Amino acid sequence: MANKTNRLVYNLGLGGRSPRTSLYLLRENFKITKNEILKNNLTFEYVIYTYIPDHKRRLYVNLITNSIPYYKINKNNKLEFINYFFLRKTYLYKSFTELLFAYKDKHNIEEVNNLFTIYMKEINDEIKSKFSYGNNKKAKFVIFVYERDDSINWDVLKKEGIIIIQASDLGLNLDDEKYRFKDRHPNAKAWEVIVPALAKKLNL
Repeated sequence: MANKTNRLVYNLGLGGRSPRTSLYLLRENFKITKNEILKNNLTFEYVIYTYIPDHKRRLYVNLITNSIPYYKINKNNKLEFINYFFLRKTYLYKSFTELLFAYKDKHNIEEVNNLFTIYMKEINDEIKSKFSYGNNKKAKFVIFVYERDDSINWDVLKKEGIIIIQASDLGLNLDDEKYRFKDRHPNAKAWEVIVPALAKKLNL
């Protein structure tokens, strides 16, 4: 994106992680302060999240590893940091096999869809909080939907001011296997067509 737009771009992406990690990185590890933003007249235009359906599954799968930070939903329907050991004792699933079977159950798919929505709202709130200084009052959260998923109510997120861009909105058909790894994740060829189309859509 930086090469295509001549803008400063921060890459916060990590392979094999989930929205849980995305929120943590933005909330805890992105350390540009208010004073630095104002002093250097930094303008954050967009924070872009690339969505693939596998991210929802990772919200469950990550619960059984101790390699990333965790959150729980508190009584105010907000995410609260919680350490691994306490969460492991209180969560429903105890094994990877049990979790995979549970994920196929309709009730739990609806549950994880709702959990994904909550995480996206939290990320959006964090963007508003972190980038609301000086020239950054118009910083927007963009979810680029690489693989269409109609099980998520995207309109709920749009009402939060989040910009939802489907691949079809960019005139792209990414169903061809040449754009995917075997696990259906986007490969380098996919990004070669996504980045300029996305930059054009966002007027970057």
